Amino acid sequence: MADLNIFRIDISNVVKNKEQTSNKFSWQSSILHKPSILFLFILTPIVFSNELQDNDTSLKLLMLSVSIAVAFFYYRKNNFLAISVIRTLTGSNIVKCYVLYLILSIPYVFLAQDIGDALYEFIRATVFVLITFLLVLHAYRHHNNKIPNWIFAIPCSALIFCLFGFKDLYEFIMEPGASLLAIKPTVSSTLGNKNFFAETLLFSLPFSLIAIYRYANTARYFFSIISIVSLFFIIVLKSVAVYIGLMIFVAFLLLFYFKSNKKFRILLAVLTLALVSIGIKIASDQIISTKVTQIIKGEINADKFSKASTFERMIMWRNSVKMIQEYPMGAGWTDWKILFPKYGLGDEAYMQEGSVKFINPHNDYLYMTAERSILSTLIFLAICFFSIIRLTKVAHRSDSDHFKFACYSIAAGIVSFLSVMLFSFPMERTYSFLLFSSFISMAIFVDTVNPIKKNQTELRSNWLPYIFLIVFLISFLTFAKRLNGEYHMTNSMKAQKAKQWSKMEFESKAALNFFYQYDFTATPIIWHIARSKLYQRSNENMLNLMIQAEQQSPYHVNILSDIGSIYYRTGQFSKATTYYQKVQSISPQFPDAIINLAVMQHNQNNSDSAMVLLSTLNRYSVEHQAIIGIILQDASKRWMRKTDFKNKLSYSKWVDDPIFLMYVYKKSLNENKDFMTALSDTLKKM
Repeated sequence: MADLNIFRIDISNVVKNKEQTSNKFSWQSSILHKPSILFLFILTPIVFSNELQDNDTSLKLLMLSVSIAVAFFYYRKNNFLAISVIRTLTGSNIVKCYVLYLILSIPYVFLAQDIGDALYEFIRATVFVLITFLLVLHAYRHHNNKIPNWIFAIPCSALIFCLFGFKDLYEFIMEPGASLLAIKPTVSSTLGNKNFFAETLLFSLPFSLIAIYRYANTARYFFSIISIVSLFFIIVLKSVAVYIGLMIFVAFLLLFYFKSNKKFRILLAVLTLALVSIGIKIASDQIISTKVTQIIKGEINADKFSKASTFERMIMWRNSVKMIQEYPMGAGWTDWKILFPKYGLGDEAYMQEGSVKFINPHNDYLYMTAERSILSTLIFLAICFFSIIRLTKVAHRSDSDHFKFACYSIAAGIVSFLSVMLFSFPMERTYSFLLFSSFISMAIFVDTVNPIKKNQTELRSNWLPYIFLIVFLISFLTFAKRLNGEYHMTNSMKAQKAKQWSKMEFESKAALNFFYQYDFTATPIIWHIARSKLYQRSNENMLNLMIQAEQQSPYHVNILSDIGSIYYRTGQFSKATTYYQKVQSISPQFPDAIINLAVMQHNQNNSDSAMVLLSTLNRYSVEHQAIIGIILQDASKRWMRKTDFKNKLSYSKWVDDPIFLMYVYKKSLNENKDFMTALSDTLKKM
């Protein structure tokens, strides 16, 4: 039990630090006897499952909710200082902005297409806000030279991630032809992929440096090893966003720490100007600038000239800007993934075919603005701005080198986080968001005066800790429902691969609940149920299920194409054509829609129209070849009857050969020729 007779700490008037010797303070004991800190930074990194579509998010969120329950029992036992703490926290501009950010998000829950998914996101955000305050409360009670003790647990979590990362790296290196120059996404530790792994290590780095600066002897060596290993993984994982974040972190740490040094300021200014000049030079390159302009205007698509993810992101950013223009007050929480296809998918093959979909724009600012308006983004930036300003001001007035370095490191960490948000989505990842909450917790701690005063008994209260209990119960049930949905959806996908259609239907129905109505690719669960019925050749309620799926995701090309196919099979050709045309308006190269429209034209004796449609097809699967072959064969025979060819009889055997016709068809697509012209040229050469 913590000693309540802790002296009052006025951070705004920091006295000169008189170093405490290491024998009066043990960082191990300061971490290990705090159960909630154990759950947050030691046990949460361990929790993951490769049996889930997203192997870590829901499980780690469950651990965070458990840490809140632990905090309830801890503070209830210690007779929580409710009124004093509330008065202290509400005096901070950082806290005011943080609470306002959460409150302004509430209307966007009810504007969302899927209220259950949006409510899940709101509960998730509430958990992180409460954890932020939980870490502040821990800092009030347990600190050393004004540095919260929980800071030293975060490098330990980084070490845990690295240990799991070494396991993944070893398995990767054992593969034939493996090279550290081309790390696979599977080297991800207990996180979603290698980029999330690299981001987590980057955001842990400020805390490792603080620990190195604070301690001596064995502890310093221990934290130094963690930092070196973290940097090793950051380098080999090759995440461009993290590289940029690391450079910005180092630059701002030096800027904050040496800002009183005139020579350093001049050197930093010169380096900054050099980097800006290089950036301007790259941006002014005629080829690059022309292509970027064409992408933004929608004149060409990324895969016309590059497969780089940078240009793929630009497609998503362009669509996000269009969404913001259409919904300036915000479309609704979690609606980006639903509305994104509305603005076009470009020509990327995996996007055109609907096999892979983006659920966010890889830019948290655009994501936040598109769903919850520019006001939410500005308030979030205000949180970061007040935190950085307060950390740097308090550090500047402090005479403690350890405290000064800690504040500057956290401030630089916030700037680094903001830079990564330009190219990624750390706010959507559980552990990255937890580390951001740790940054803000430190800022709130230095922005306020410790409310725990000597002999302060009249302000003690037992009611406030019950907020922790209420949030725990709601969040735990929500995350458990979400986890249950993910588990059954994973089983449904396995059943689909094994062609166990009845099991696929059962698992999809089991996955569907209020908080889980879309799978990891933003596809409605109802669509999977309908597809399982299609595979079982059961027409029972299938159309109604597809219509429900369309209502949930009105721009999903697979859903629209399937509805068109159902109408086609039931002889409702006009409705089928309408849905296929909807698909083409979103994804002009979606193969199913093109081929089905061609088949409809062919069956209506419009071979010329069918051939025009097939001439626009860039990609098709093996399953499509038989259908295409029939249309080509019929069109070729019609063409032969109208054409005056010498040796027509000798050519007729080639026209009857679907393999030969597919060869000519592929050749016509590659040479950008009309099929009949390519067929004529080929026959003449034979």
